[in-house]
Amino acid sequence: MKRLDPHLLTPVAPVDLPTAPMPLDLPDSRPIPHHSRASPRPEAVASSRLTLHRVANPADPVFRDLCLLLCSDPAYWAQTRTMTMDARAAHDMLGNLPADASPERKYLWALRLDGKLVGCLDVLRQWPTRSTLSIGLLMVAPNLRGQGIGHAALEQLRLRTRAWSDVRRWRVAVVESQAGARRFWRGKAFSETGQSRTDAAHSAPLVVMERAA
Repeated sequence: MKRLDPHLLTPVAPVDLPTAPMPLDLPDSRPIPHHSRASPRPEAVASSRLTLHRVANPADPVFRDLCLLLCSDPAYWAQTRTMTMDARAAHDMLGNLPADASPERKYLWALRLDGKLVGCLDVLRQWPTRSTLSIGLLMVAPNLRGQGIGHAALEQLRLRTRAWSDVRRWRVAVVESQAGARRFWRGKAFSETGQSRTDAAHSAPLVVMERAA
C-alpha cells in the first residue's frame, strides 16, 4: 500500500505547477543559513493567533503555495528522503491518500499566523483504524521554527477534532534518524509504539508514535 508522508499514496489529477516562485506570505522561501537558526528565540506563538484553512482542491492557488512551502527546505528532505523534493513530489505528497482511505476523511490545512502562510498540517481521520487520527505531515516554514507554531497547530487540531468522538488515538510516523523530531513529538505526549516500517521514499525507518486524543 502506498503512503502519504508518512502514509502511502495514490496519485491525484495533476495540476499546472508554477515554474517560478509565486508570491507567498512566507518571509523567505529560500533555505535559511545555519547561523540564522541560532538567533534568540522569540516569544512563543499563542495558539489563538494561528488559524487553519482547509485546502480540498489541488487546483486551489493555496495548494500551489503549500507545494512551494515544502520545497523551501531542501536540507531537511535531503536528510530524510531518497528522492529530491521538487514541485511534482510536493504535489504528490500533499494531494495523495492511501488506497483504502476515503477522500472526505483527508484534511489538508494551511497554517496562517496573523493571516500569513507559515506552514501546513495534513491529517487523515479513521486511518489506519476507525479510532485513529493519523498526522501525515506537520511543517513550519524553516525561518519561523522555534516559535511554538507547531505546538499552536496541534492545539488548533485538538480544538477542531474534539467533537470527533470516533477518534481516540493520534498517530504519527517519524523518520528514525530525526532525533529532534522524535523529541518534539515526545514533548506533545506521544510515545513510541514499538512499531516501525520502511519504504522506498525514506532514507531511514519510520518510527510509529501515538498518544490519546
